[in-house]
Amino acid sequence: MTQRFKVIVTDFLNDDFILEKEILDDIADIIPAVALKEEDLVGIVEDADALIVYHSISIREKTLTRLKNCRIISRGGVGCDNIDWEFARGMGIDVTNIPDYGTEEVADSAIGMLLTLTR
Repeated sequence: MTQRFKVIVTDFLNDDFILEKEILDDIADIIPAVALKEEDLVGIVEDADALIVYHSISIREKTLTRLKNCRIISRGGVGCDNIDWEFARGMGIDVTNIPDYGTEEVADSAIGMLLTLTR
């Protein structure tokens, strides 16, 4: 049997992980860290194969140097300014994001504001 990957969700918007499980359940264990700050990740992320980071946590050099198995950090949103991606890539860790995250919500808000202006 193939060893399962360990994916840590550092912080999250909801706690059901439906989408993450739908995509990763066959190959990985998804573990919520419920962290509010980077220091909360000590003792949790060291043996992670991947991190999913949303918006509440920064991932800087002090955390990155403790990652022994990590091959990818995925930012669940636009931008990567809460991740020291240059340092991560120097360690051989890929950093990704979701550039079109929230586009429908932004478009809906823009149309709503335009309609408000027509009143």
